[in-house]
Amino acid sequence: MWYQITLAIGIALLLLSIFFMYRSVSFLKASKRAHGKVVELETVYTGSKQEITFRPIFSFITDDGSEIIYDKAQSSNPASWEIGEEATYAYMPENKQKGSIVSYFEIFLWSIILSCLSMPLILVGGGYYLAQMYLK
Repeated sequence: MWYQITLAIGIALLLLSIFFMYRSVSFLKASKRAHGKVVELETVYTGSKQEITFRPIFSFITDDGSEIIYDKAQSSNPASWEIGEEATYAYMPENKQKGSIVSYFEIFLWSIILSCLSMPLILVGGGYYLAQMYLK
């Protein structure tokens, strides 16, 4: 019984991973690109100890000349970005604020995580059924 549940959860996670991959690739195909750089490192106090982390704030110039200010949700210590460091921003023309920095993990993070979680579950659940077929 547990192997059926393991296999079902693994297949569901794999399908969800494929959905996120499809959505990411569709976004990349339909989006426009803007080049910009980090203009500020915002200081963020996190946790109960109020530890200092740094969050980059980017400035991008689009094809039509408008400026997009994008503040990344993640912060880190030490800072993962430096002021003046360049990046590429992908955005939809109808909503320029809804976009993402173009990097492998920014675009495909959820697809990677879900597929890494699904594979062991599929191997354990599916392996049980294969073992039953060949060991009878």
